[in-house]
Amino acid sequence: MHHVTRDQVRDLTPWRRAGVAALAVLASATSLRNGFAYDDVALIEANPAAHHLAGALHAFVTSYWPPALGGSLYRPLTSALFAIQWVAGGGAPALFHVVSVALYVGVALAVLALADRILPPAAASVAAALFAVHPVHVEVVANVVGQGELLAALAVLVAMVRYLDHRRPDGPPFDGPAIAILAALYAAGLLAKEHAVVLPALCVAAELTVVRDDRPWRARIAALRATAAALVLTGVAWLAIRMLVLGTAAGESTLIPLVRSSWSTRWWTTIGVVPQWVRLLGWPARLVATYSPPEVAIRTGADASAALGLAIVGLALVVVVLGRRRWPVVAFGLAWTGLVLLPVSNLLVPTGVLLAERSLFLPSVGAMLALAAVWGALESASSTVPGRRSLRSLGVPLRALGLVVVLLLGVARSATRGPVWRDDATLFASGVHDGPDDYFTHFLEARALARAGRSAEAERELRTAIRLAPDDPRLYAFLGWHDLQAGDCDAATPAFRQALALWPMSYEARAGLVTCLLHAGDYAEARSLSIVAVASGGHQAFFRRALVAADSARRADSLHHHGDGA
Repeated sequence: MHHVTRDQVRDLTPWRRAGVAALAVLASATSLRNGFAYDDVALIEANPAAHHLAGALHAFVTSYWPPALGGSLYRPLTSALFAIQWVAGGGAPALFHVVSVALYVGVALAVLALADRILPPAAASVAAALFAVHPVHVEVVANVVGQGELLAALAVLVAMVRYLDHRRPDGPPFDGPAIAILAALYAAGLLAKEHAVVLPALCVAAELTVVRDDRPWRARIAALRATAAALVLTGVAWLAIRMLVLGTAAGESTLIPLVRSSWSTRWWTTIGVVPQWVRLLGWPARLVATYSPPEVAIRTGADASAALGLAIVGLALVVVVLGRRRWPVVAFGLAWTGLVLLPVSNLLVPTGVLLAERSLFLPSVGAMLALAAVWGALESASSTVPGRRSLRSLGVPLRALGLVVVLLLGVARSATRGPVWRDDATLFASGVHDGPDDYFTHFLEARALARAGRSAEAERELRTAIRLAPDDPRLYAFLGWHDLQAGDCDAATPAFRQALALWPMSYEARAGLVTCLLHAGDYAEARSLSIVAVASGGHQAFFRRALVAADSARRADSLHHHGDGA
């Protein structure tokens, strides 16, 4: 076998980088003609704070979501980048998408740099190439708000590359400037998107698997004490600022079925999602806009999917624990995937989503590293089998051909998926087609049709959503407003009452019901509902106006009846 020397690897590296960058561009360039879709609309297009440079500074003292939409999450670096792009591009979506593709290329190159630290050059190229074309990444690149994922991933990957460089036997020491740079990258990742919080855990996983240090553990821990302290202090400072701005350490939890569910329900639901994680990471032929019930089931106990999920998790843990010395990169890759999935899994806190393609972006790095390590092991094994030259000569081109086919399929699937995120109408119509059993996709399509003035079609989609998920109060609130805007408060009132029965804090349902009660002359109940809303502190302006209207109407009625009596 011909062995590639270090100098030859150095000479090939620019070509390897160019190849990975080209694959990333080919897989994502079809999104360049997209507009704003889904969360882009609320966070960028319709958000005044994202339309001027002052908003870039203001982003560090306010929530990611506008207050009128819940005021949740804290991602100031991402929000600031939105404002800069809006001003630089005059509000046109084209610049946003160019930046997204450029960030994606940067992340793919960072994956190559990370893989080069722990894999042979050929296997490292395979890992980065698979990452660059992976169709599960389309949502992150084609939807502008995915820039938060891209920024966080880039910060984490660059931090890990630097960490591994300093942990080489011949690497530079972890001195003050090196620790400061690592902490700054960690802070940047956290300020872009909160799941970058796992960086210290990834460093620990690297120490247990791919880092080679023959010193006793006590000596290793002592050498890394300052680095660990800097990362912990950075994380604590970020959490403190987040709590100061948001008033809470929690994220958003708008997924109604899990907000009020027990931990055991969240556990079984998450375990049942594991096979879908594996499918999306391994063979993402079928992609949908959202993954909601009953597309993704809420589980209160074990079933076949949960049993399969437990088996997958158990096997992964066995490989990580028992194989960390024999297959260190495989173990590291699996540990990476599991650690990054943990914050979005609903096991720690309800996250607002059951499953999302965007949440697999950073975890896919670990999965691709593990796959490339297996591919490299097969290459190495076939080259060392004695007396099998003909078999080896046949196996090498077959594996190469198989890799090329996989990469071409990845490019084709990603490129055809990108335009689906062009705008809301395209995305939601595609979602209904791709996920007919996903209630939330039908709900999104109903809202898009209603905005387009297609009332009958909107109601049909909404009724389908209610049939699929009869316990989501947002559906009844939207149905109530649909009827209210059509002038039918008799139909709207029961829908609003049903929404409030399911979720008493629903502003949309309470506001709609108060509006109908005022219209019907039931001023006492309208006043009572408004008083409760004002006391809760949410959307006070509307309900204060409703109180004034109810009191004025009651006084007018009283004077009218008093005059009739006279």
